[in-house]
Amino acid sequence: MNNQELINKLLKDLKKHSNMQDDLYLQKCEALRTLYSRENDISHALGMNLEMRKKINETLLGETLGINERKRLLKKYWQTYLFSAPYDFHSYLLYIEKDRDAEKRFYQPRIEVLRSVVKDLQDLSDGKLVRLGISMPPGTGKSTLGIFYITWLMGKEPLKPSLATAYADKLTRSFFDGALQIIKDPEYKFSEVFPESPLVATNSKDETIDLKQIKRFKTLTCRSIDSGLTGATRCEVLAYADDMVSGSEEALNHERMEIL
Repeated sequence: MNNQELINKLLKDLKKHSNMQDDLYLQKCEALRTLYSRENDISHALGMNLEMRKKINETLLGETLGINERKRLLKKYWQTYLFSAPYDFHSYLLYIEKDRDAEKRFYQPRIEVLRSVVKDLQDLSDGKLVRLGISMPPGTGKSTLGIFYITWLMGKEPLKPSLATAYADKLTRSFFDGALQIIKDPEYKFSEVFPESPLVATNSKDETIDLKQIKRFKTLTCRSIDSGLTGATRCEVLAYADDMVSGSEEALNHERMEIL
């Protein structure tokens, strides 16, 4: 029996499965997810992964479970986020912070505010958008979210270069430091999500990071708009620009804006 025949059989089994919360149902979902992955059918694999997550969540909320069974299901629950994290930015944000103390987490406490922005960033990654502009009040987390987004794309495409720029080196330095912390700090789960995108080189002076292998054009280059970008890198994945003018005085200077 080939993969497609197995997929069809399992789909029929799931349709007539009487108890949608028992372990056999989850095993069949997991088998389907694996088969879809082998067929490179990521869309259906992610759909089955979401089905697993919903059923596990229903079981966790709806039944009195022993400690060991609850632990087992929680592990499976988080494994669904690990599976989807390379493809889904929302899952990535939740998974890499899952072991951080609740008061230290960035995304989970801000989901209500940032979820719609995360969806737009997903659309940008999926090619549904060519360019995305984000304007939000100070302190809402848009710059930190941008740094998380940069690391997600770096993990997905470690051999392709991206650029992060701003009006001053002080800002681009914060991009560099923030991305490096997410990639290196074991408090985050970047290496679990992207085991094939290891950190191989950093240059603090040039503010560059290379994943997987050392390249002429680094996985990430952080450089201010005035520091000279010609020949420094390429933007094959992302050109990230955050705060391109220093303030209202510069913004009202027509000549300066033309130069920028």
